[in-house]
Amino acid sequence: MELLDEERGVLVPFDDPEAIAEKTIELLDNGTARHAMRKRAYLYTRDMVWDRVAQQYMGSFERVYNERLRNPRATFSARNTEKALDRLPAVKLDHLYRMTDQTGIVEHAIFVVPNYPEGYSTDDNARALIVAILLEESGSNAPAGSLDFAARYLAFLWLAFDPTSRRFRKLFEL
Repeated sequence: MELLDEERGVLVPFDDPEAIAEKTIELLDNGTARHAMRKRAYLYTRDMVWDRVAQQYMGSFERVYNERLRNPRATFSARNTEKALDRLPAVKLDHLYRMTDQTGIVEHAIFVVPNYPEGYSTDDNARALIVAILLEESGSNAPAGSLDFAARYLAFLWLAFDPTSRRFRKLFEL
């Protein structure tokens, strides 16, 4: 509401088309008032344009950075342990398998149960394709069927691509 204070805008009752029409006609009929309102709104919002907002963020980051340089905090430091790939736990793919059907990977689940009415999303199937390919590329540890899953996800993405617009459809619902 403060954006519209000081005659930078007009408030009308919610869901009242007649009030909206009345104020619109009033502003269209009174060019001086309309332009004065536009000018006040323009001047008030100059600090809200992207360049200025970005500058404000950078100023905040710089202030925090400089404050941390002047007053460093004590931080907890655990012994740095090297993570070797051969010491990582085995990848568990139960949920991935559960969420994948003949179409692709379902977008949402309710706990561990696929929520089929929510449908399938292009971005989830693209991420699942990346996982399936990485699993296959990982070599001998690749679970059986990861290549089959990759084919399903890729087929879904192929279906999601609209060659006319050269874009992907985002979501498919059942």
